[in-house]
Amino acid sequence: MTVRAAVCCLLPLAAGVCLWAVEADQTGWVLASKWAPAVLLALYTLHHGTTWPHRLLVAALLACAGGDVTLEGAYAAPASTVPWFAIGLGCFLVAHGLFIGLFLQLPRRRRRWPLPAFALYAVPFFVLLLPRLGPMLIPVAIYMLVIGVMVWRAACVLLPNGPAWAVIAGALLFAGSDSLIAINRFLAPFDAARTLILLSYWAALILLTVGTLRALPPRNPIRR
Repeated sequence: MTVRAAVCCLLPLAAGVCLWAVEADQTGWVLASKWAPAVLLALYTLHHGTTWPHRLLVAALLACAGGDVTLEGAYAAPASTVPWFAIGLGCFLVAHGLFIGLFLQLPRRRRRWPLPAFALYAVPFFVLLLPRLGPMLIPVAIYMLVIGVMVWRAACVLLPNGPAWAVIAGALLFAGSDSLIAINRFLAPFDAARTLILLSYWAALILLTVGTLRALPPRNPIRR
């Protein structure tokens, strides 16, 4: 079995187990499976190549896996003295920073309009969150700024035949998933929140990985 085939089999299996565990309120199973899609995509990336951009993508995916585990701590123990949500936010902040560095390594063209276009969404959304943020105000503000830059740089990535639509879609889905987290935590919790968050987040990681690898030649691949 090839690495690609193994990832194609194991990733939906891990995602399915996690979704079942979320619905069944099985925290242990969620913790055991939630991080797996990001790690599997990191392994697939390493198989594709080991150049600097490949390593940046792997590091970003592993930071996401760390965020998966720590954010789950916020769900599992909301009254804990450990600031699991803030730690998870920090992990994903690192991931977005790594994605920005990655996109700067890819073929690109200058585009300034995506950042102000994203701001048209992000600024009103932040104003809506503002009264509910409390001590998380500054961390959330920094996070939204960084993810805005990430979406902007994703929109600048260029393939030989045009824009890297998979990368752009992945970045937008990531922003959408994070928005759902903010709505569910700070504004109006809703029943399907975790399922929608996970589905959009995993789709974002898959699109970001596939789109990035399309823009990279396979160099120094790890042999099966």
